Amino acid sequence: MEFLSSAFSHIGDSAQGGVLRRLRKADASNVDALLHELLVFEVCRSFGFSPEFEPSVGDQTPDLRLNVDSRSYLADVFVTTRPTRMLTNFQGSQGYQDHGEAAKKIADTLALKAAKYRATHLPLLLFVVLVGHDVGFIDLETALFGATVREMIQTGGLRNDCHRDWHVHGL
Repeated sequence: MEFLSSAFSHIGDSAQGGVLRRLRKADASNVDALLHELLVFEVCRSFGFSPEFEPSVGDQTPDLRLNVDSRSYLADVFVTTRPTRMLTNFQGSQGYQDHGEAAKKIADTLALKAAKYRATHLPLLLFVVLVGHDVGFIDLETALFGATVREMIQTGGLRNDCHRDWHVHGL
């Protein structure tokens, strides 16, 4: 809790009021997202990236703007879990039946965020927060690269057609 308290104290007075308003209106998933935004803010601050919390950039409000060596970067925090439709019961135990849905959910969200911030002409960093134990690094690797790192090593690298739609958004 001390870590979040520290983050809250560093975001500035006007941002603090906005956070408190959001917390009063938020459901559990929005509270979770906001707490992760504060967590990423504080981690970036501790690394010396001079973060600004929810800055106005044109007509957009990304989660953060990071200022590193006189260069600005936008940053957005994306909290993800597996889609609930994948939840299944098997012999009395709950689990997930995943046919790539988790990776697709991550990849689709990354593409949407890239499109959203493209007009700012600023580099965009996306922090993907894997909540719980139901989404793993394999899902993240598949979303980012179209394959796991192990698969890329075995096949000799990335495919040229990996995330063709990302190229439309300037990635």
